[in-house]
Amino acid sequence: MNAQNSQRPTRTGETGPASSGEIKTVASQNPGASGLRHRTRAERVAAHFTYYGLFRQIVTGMQNVEIRKQIILVILATLAMSVATQAWNPPFPYAEYDISNRDIVCRIAFTVPEEGALYLAPQTSLGESLLQPDSFQIVLLPLQQQGEELNDADSAQSVSENEPDLDNQRQQPSDNVSISLSAEQQIDQISQKTEIPPVALLEDDRPGQLVISGNGDRTRVFVPGLVLVKAGQAISPWHLRLLQVEFYELMSQRTWGEKLSRFCGAGFLTLSFFFLALIFLRRRERRRPKSSSGTAALYSLMIATVIAATVMHGYVKNGANLELIPTLLFAQGIAVAFSWELALVLTAIISFVFVLSQANSIFTMFLLVGVSASVVIHLGRLRSRTKLVVVGSFGALIAFLLTLFIQMTEGQEITDVILTYACLNAFWTCAAAFLMTGLLPFIERPCGILTDMSLLELGDPSHPLLHELTRRAPATYSHSLQVASIAETAAEAIGARSLLVRVGAYFHDIGKLMNPEYFTENQQVGQNLHDHIGPNISTLVIVAHVKDGVNLVRQHRIPQPVIDLVEQHHGTSLVSFFHTLAARQNRDQGYGTTIDEGGFRYPGPKPQSKEASILMLADASESACRSLREPTPGKMEAMVRHISEDKLKDGQFDESGMTLRELRTIENSIINSILAVRHNRISYPDTRVRKTGDSAETKLQNVSEKIESQ
Repeated sequence: MNAQNSQRPTRTGETGPASSGEIKTVASQNPGASGLRHRTRAERVAAHFTYYGLFRQIVTGMQNVEIRKQIILVILATLAMSVATQAWNPPFPYAEYDISNRDIVCRIAFTVPEEGALYLAPQTSLGESLLQPDSFQIVLLPLQQQGEELNDADSAQSVSENEPDLDNQRQQPSDNVSISLSAEQQIDQISQKTEIPPVALLEDDRPGQLVISGNGDRTRVFVPGLVLVKAGQAISPWHLRLLQVEFYELMSQRTWGEKLSRFCGAGFLTLSFFFLALIFLRRRERRRPKSSSGTAALYSLMIATVIAATVMHGYVKNGANLELIPTLLFAQGIAVAFSWELALVLTAIISFVFVLSQANSIFTMFLLVGVSASVVIHLGRLRSRTKLVVVGSFGALIAFLLTLFIQMTEGQEITDVILTYACLNAFWTCAAAFLMTGLLPFIERPCGILTDMSLLELGDPSHPLLHELTRRAPATYSHSLQVASIAETAAEAIGARSLLVRVGAYFHDIGKLMNPEYFTENQQVGQNLHDHIGPNISTLVIVAHVKDGVNLVRQHRIPQPVIDLVEQHHGTSLVSFFHTLAARQNRDQGYGTTIDEGGFRYPGPKPQSKEASILMLADASESACRSLREPTPGKMEAMVRHISEDKLKDGQFDESGMTLRELRTIENSIINSILAVRHNRISYPDTRVRKTGDSAETKLQNVSEKIESQ
């Protein structure tokens, strides 16, 4: 009894000491304790493992070559995005027709050429008037009043004609604005700040001072501290041009230290966002690029999207968010190719980088991420191209509402201009959906994207390979249909790609086309070709159907995910029937029963995905249950459990990423599907009416005898 206790297994499958041994160990560690106690389960488990701190985990992770490659790619992508968006300069923060909630004050001295029509009085030339400043008045009038003033003032002389007035928001002056050249100090101050020697200084309703040079050029001068746009005033096109000139003048005078400081700050924030996304993807997202080249291509696409969004943002001057188009195209493409979770994470990174360098408003990020999320969450299963249009229409509604709500949050009044912005954003969203519908067929095959629509086309029974399988090996085709139905249901139970599993099941035994007569389901009764060859040769013929199938699907340009299922659906499993037969023959011949398993296994590789594991288990279970002589529900369930346990112990699921809970869910689903297919039916009696006057009991007895004889 004590010997049994000393090596009794724990619940984790490990052996542990007996209770007395545990008490003795604790007592030795705590000699001053007044009593003895058992170690807790957590303490016993912790004794077998060493916990490493965060720094040790980071150092250990850096020793992985793949992780180092991922980190290098993230750093390069961050630098490329920062350079493409000119992260060393802050974004221009104003938009046309926005209402400023504070006074916008000039931060640097600058000048802008004045546009408009200028008239002088009395009847003197411009040169004479400038030499005699006390004898004239200068009037700056809008373009639409030129003809009116010319009719009223016969002596007026036009200085500049046909100059366009782009400021339609300017108030009309009621009286002529007089000038005075006695303010010599102001003129000297402006001369010191600009290279224009002024000879006349004017005052009007616009900000800044209007200066006329000796050659007749009119320039408006602005000095620091001057209010450019008052609080509560809408930013007109003229004000917007004014603010842009002031902004670019300020940017041109920034030092290298200021630029480097902002570049490093923006780059660090972007890098932090990238690393958080990378950690999430490695831990939670299964459908992501597996190779470094695929990851590099994905990051390149992100950089191209940021550049396209930046160019389109600068192209539109009226406040509409044209950057929605490239952002939505990227989000929809990633959602269709991989998953909507990955699309949402990467779109959030793109939106953050764009806002950090272009928009300077967190609400723009809300708009981009919100509209993208409303579209991509509906693209988990895209089985028709019209769904893109429907989803795009829903996203257009979300874009319209978000634009209005964001403008309301920023304190803007809902005017016709704001409604126009909202309608334009909705139109951009619809346009992106239509563009994606047309571009998807051209990017699927070159980029290796396998959508549900492509899978539906592959699963068409009229496919040449499936049609040939139906003609040459009809029993194998029937088996493939059964496996497809069973595997698809199991994949749906754990959230795997059910349509991929179904199409892979259609093609998984396509290699049997080469030698269909060597497989049991295609043989006639009493005609087994394996009776005439040895078990080693039989194993080679059976195993070859995997390689032949891979060659056939590659010749017909089947996408790589389906090829992987064909190649991995047997893994490195043992061909147990012929292995046992070879061992029996060796024993009968006196050579012993030890046979090397290497020559009786499939070449592999083992299943690399959950979909391949599901197909392996469904294929083996369906074949085994079909071979049962008396397929009762209990026997079929026991057979599926035995096959699953066998594959698990053989290590076939080690590289698939499948958990034990998922494996049990798959087992239950396969059992239910097989029981539904193999259910018993009642025996129908012979309904033909006999002309003899036999009783009902006699008729039933005759029917039962006939059924037994058959």
